[in-house]
Amino acid sequence: HYDAHQPIITDLEARILTIRDCFNYEHKVKQLKELEERQAQPGFWDNQGEARKVLAQFKSLKAQVDPLRDVISRFEDARLG
Repeated sequence: HYDAHQPIITDLEARILTIRDCFNYEHKVKQLKELEERQAQPGFWDNQGEARKVLAQFKSLKAQVDPLRDVISRFEDARLG
């Protein structure tokens, strides 16, 4: 049963890797982490204008990254399950 699906799994994995590369996924995930760290710093809200810019950038990146993160997670779960 598993062997019959292996070509499909391999193809999907290659497609996901291509999408990750084209989308610059790893860089965007890194940027999200950096923005989260900035938000956690003391005094983040001292400059409200800058804080709003950081939050807007964070929300934009999150909206881009989360759907692909979900697809990757579901694929990994399906592949292992």
